[in-house]
Amino acid sequence: MNPATTVGRHALSTRFTSIVNVAYMDYADHEQLKTVYSCFLEGVLRLSGGHQGINSQWRSTSRIQKLTTTMVDVYEKLRTQFSVDDHRHYLFTPRDLTQWTFGMIRYDLATQELLEVWSYEAQRLFRDRLVGPDSVRRFERVLSSFLRQQWKYEHSS
Repeated sequence: MNPATTVGRHALSTRFTSIVNVAYMDYADHEQLKTVYSCFLEGVLRLSGGHQGINSQWRSTSRIQKLTTTMVDVYEKLRTQFSVDDHRHYLFTPRDLTQWTFGMIRYDLATQELLEVWSYEAQRLFRDRLVGPDSVRRFERVLSSFLRQQWKYEHSS
């Protein structure tokens, strides 16, 4: 459970906790995140294709799952690289993955490069939250390395 020192959290008295049940649910693990967000991403890609439809290479389940894996890997890497111990607002949660996924609905993916939109949304959600040029450079290295390794795609900042 998050410590009572976390923003918005308060210590509960033992008198109170002795008369109530306390339940705690942790974040989903890597495989669960991939399952959930591959379903979300499939729906988003179907919606964002416009009248002409999305590029046929992105209709395959294997490509969608590969993109989801990359997305979850980037998210988990950022969670390890940037901690709330550094800055309180460096709290990355699955909600950020949801915003990243659904943020792509705003684009006409029939006319725009999906990986470019995908990386722009990552920058908008994560990089814009970072403090200082050093953190921004670290973020850019993480994003670029995943795009280069998993997609052979050169990311432009």
